[in-house]
Amino acid sequence: MSPRLAENWGASLPPLAPKSVEPANLMASRTALRELKAIRTIQVSRCRKDKVRRYKVEVFSRSALTRASTGSWRRSLSPTRDEELSSQRGDGDSQQRPSVRIEKELWEFVDLRDSLFDTVRSAHSGTYCDFCASAMEVLVLGVDPGGMFFRLLGDARVARKLATFMTDFLDRSLLFPTESGTCCSAYSLSLEAVHEFLFTPTLSVIDEPQSALGQSSRSLPDTFNL
Repeated sequence: MSPRLAENWGASLPPLAPKSVEPANLMASRTALRELKAIRTIQVSRCRKDKVRRYKVEVFSRSALTRASTGSWRRSLSPTRDEELSSQRGDGDSQQRPSVRIEKELWEFVDLRDSLFDTVRSAHSGTYCDFCASAMEVLVLGVDPGGMFFRLLGDARVARKLATFMTDFLDRSLLFPTESGTCCSAYSLSLEAVHEFLFTPTLSVIDEPQSALGQSSRSLPDTFNL
């Protein structure tokens, strides 16, 4: 015979409150979005490695600042961006330490552009949502790493255009509020693809001498409409 439980058994236990568990894919999407919003500058430079045309991509996020190397080409998307940064650090020659440093070949940029284009195009059978319309404008009318004459450009121009391609797409994408209802599933899929491209490190972030053939960087705006 089973022992009889006391009437007040479990009375001291705290009541269980229901909790909503966020799906893993939604958590990954929000993490990617948060890290992309923290990006301040994307810098692209040509690597000296055999005969393969490889490019070093450095992602600078809003974190600790370090001394910048000289001779880097910089262009801010916001007219007051450089002035704001200079006033914050008190020195116009300082910049942030790269959060991620990776190496990519040109075909990988082409694959990213084609993947983003296919994602946006297949998301709608009719009229595009606001995000897809804006993204398609960048992908069709902006820089095309797979363009016919792209490979004929000099190293400095290629690096500059690759940096422009990345920042233009992110600049347009991050302007859209995530909860506005004006974006379809292509919004999160596209940003996850860009995040995977940028935040999959292939090189450790260490200080190394500047041996790039062509170096270019583009800055993102300081704030976005959330």
